[in-house]
Amino acid sequence: MEVALPDFSQSFQKTKEVWTEQLRKALNSVSEATAEAKSSLSESAFQAKEALNQTTNSAVNTVNQATNNA
Repeated sequence: MEVALPDFSQSFQKTKEVWTEQLRKALNSVSEATAEAKSSLSESAFQAKEALNQTTNSAVNTVNQATNNA
């Protein structure tokens, strides 16, 4: 009686394709999350800079007014 062996090569190839696709999806997800994080950080830095500029300008104006009134 002859026993048929499974085709390990075909099984391995299929497994490899599944893992390759999963890794591609994971890489895309990480890339998208990184891009979103960079964008968010950039926007936060811009807003912080603007707030600091406004605070500095307000402080300078207050000092100038106090100096002029003295």
